[in-house]
Amino acid sequence: MTRFFNTSGPVVAEDHYQIPPLTRLDIAEFRQLVARKRYFVLHAPRQPGKTSALLALEDLLNADGAYRCVYVNVEAGQAMREDVRAATEVILSQMARQARRTGDEYLSEAWGALLGQHTSETGQAFTDGALEAVWSQTLGQPWLVNALAFETCFRGVLSDDRARPVAEADVLEAREQLIRRRDTHLDQLTDKLKEERVRRVIEPILVGGDGMESTADDIEYVQDLGLIARDPPMRMANPIYAEVVRLEGCDRQNHGLPPSRFFCHN
Repeated sequence: MTRFFNTSGPVVAEDHYQIPPLTRLDIAEFRQLVARKRYFVLHAPRQPGKTSALLALEDLLNADGAYRCVYVNVEAGQAMREDVRAATEVILSQMARQARRTGDEYLSEAWGALLGQHTSETGQAFTDGALEAVWSQTLGQPWLVNALAFETCFRGVLSDDRARPVAEADVLEAREQLIRRRDTHLDQLTDKLKEERVRRVIEPILVGGDGMESTADDIEYVQDLGLIARDPPMRMANPIYAEVVRLEGCDRQNHGLPPSRFFCHN
């Protein structure tokens, strides 16, 4: 079976197109932290490949033979966190400030290599317009790149026609489908808009401001969520996120709920 673009769960090299997860990490620093028995945090917004990187690090350590490394998912414990939530948020905030983040320069290189794997394995090319559309709509956000590519190449007419190159129109149609469905990743992001500190940052941006009246902590928090870009000027992280957030404001207005200042036009 041909590999495909993955949009949920860890990436498996045998099944999915992937950028080797360890290429993003400073392996020498990682080995040093482990050897010194130090704690560390792998910090990034939602679904850029954290779990895949951790699983690759697990394999790396176990292959050395000096350690017995085990991956444990404690997400189910979130339901019991309320008693210590305030303390946990303070601790995680401080840890996040020290965490190593994946830079935009890596994303700008990686997304093209990911699409290239599909072309190499199936012969289905992406036109220059299609490549430009993928980049301009996602700005390299890993989940969005995979979701757009999967929607384009493995659903609809192109899934059975590898002879036809992926065109710009195909990518833009896939974009509309993703926004319309609001798959899990996009739905989770819009859910964050219920938080007042997120709204304080996002709302001015959507009505043409720069969001700079928000506190530095609020801005950093929303950047860590991946909703806004890290480099100035203050703006949404990519056009897809901007459109999903705008439509969330419209939906609230259409259902008689306060739209706040979310920019909404028909």
